[in-house]
Amino acid sequence: MPKDLTVAQVSALKKEGTHRVSHSLYLQIRGGSRSWLFRYRFRKKPLWMSFGPTDLLTLTEARNRAIGARKILLDGRDPRAERDAERRVSSMTFAQCAEACIEALAPQWSNAQHAYQWRQTVKQYANPVIGHLPVDQVDANHLVKILEPIWTTKTETATRLRERLERILDWATSAGFRSGDNPARWKSSLSHRLPKPSKVQRVRHHVPVPVADAPAVYAALASKDKISAKVAQFVILTVLRFSEAAKATWQEFDLDAEVPTLLIPKERMKARVPHRVPLSPEAVALVKSLRREKSKPTDLVFEGQARGRWVSDTAVRKALRGVGPKDNLWDTHGLRATFRTWVAEHRSKDDADAAEAALAHKLGDSVTVAYLQSDLFQRRVKLMADWADYLSGTSLDGHAEADSAED
Repeated sequence: MPKDLTVAQVSALKKEGTHRVSHSLYLQIRGGSRSWLFRYRFRKKPLWMSFGPTDLLTLTEARNRAIGARKILLDGRDPRAERDAERRVSSMTFAQCAEACIEALAPQWSNAQHAYQWRQTVKQYANPVIGHLPVDQVDANHLVKILEPIWTTKTETATRLRERLERILDWATSAGFRSGDNPARWKSSLSHRLPKPSKVQRVRHHVPVPVADAPAVYAALASKDKISAKVAQFVILTVLRFSEAAKATWQEFDLDAEVPTLLIPKERMKARVPHRVPLSPEAVALVKSLRREKSKPTDLVFEGQARGRWVSDTAVRKALRGVGPKDNLWDTHGLRATFRTWVAEHRSKDDADAAEAALAHKLGDSVTVAYLQSDLFQRRVKLMADWADYLSGTSLDGHAEADSAED
């Protein structure tokens, strides 16, 4: 039997490859790195087990580990499998990683609703299957088991869930709790197991109120006392997104200025840029009608039934659909499309940029934006006043002096 190598003899080894040091213990030299390997057979299968680099483990320590591994083999157990199991026990579970990932990403999201949605989808769909597993054990089979039941019936939810699972597993890899490819990636993994979302889901666009019907819808909303109808009325007057309008507080309004305005902070805007909204006389009257004597600056203007909570999107959508034809699919986002269609059909071409600014859309490419140092506020003051006039019946033909602007 070959003799065991001494420390000096091990240090003298320079040739790349695997060199026997003692019984079952080997030195691997590769690319300038030196590490200890344990060679053994388990159930007639030859296996290797890494102990670690030589700069962290001495020859004596490596030999002691080899002896410990041989004792495990003597009991009929696999030393590498036992070591890996111990590591997994100390690893974070998927549920723990999901929560840590959400906490890490939350500061970059525009509102708390994102974090709530992440937690809910993970809790409802993912955790029952993989929440208890060490995150390094999660594989594509687990993800298919999670996604397949809802892939064709709740495609939008499923695709968003897949994206969230991918982000969570990426976080786990960057934090050192798993390694290798991300099984939640679409192109390299799940595209081979699930059909394309576009093939199983019909795209459903936001349904706008027809421009010709907008004044009647506005009048019907104005006749109702429910706060949900008031939100819908305010949205149609200001063409804001639902959350931008529904979460407004009194301190964001300046109703007594020469041009009454609402200033929405960047945290509530999709583009993360503060947005000034000129308020028409109709919008000012609506907001003032909701003010109570004891209203505080931080109070919500459109407070729902629960104290300190804004009206839900569902309630506002219900109010909007309640003033239209039976089974209509109108929603608050569609009201923005109604406004944009009105501008395209009844206003001069010069109002196009002002309309985009009113909708808080990006104006042109990055070069255009860099040179356009204006939010077109003054042009929007007139445009939004004319839109309110059209809705309230003052300008039923919808043109609102556009003809004279083009002369």
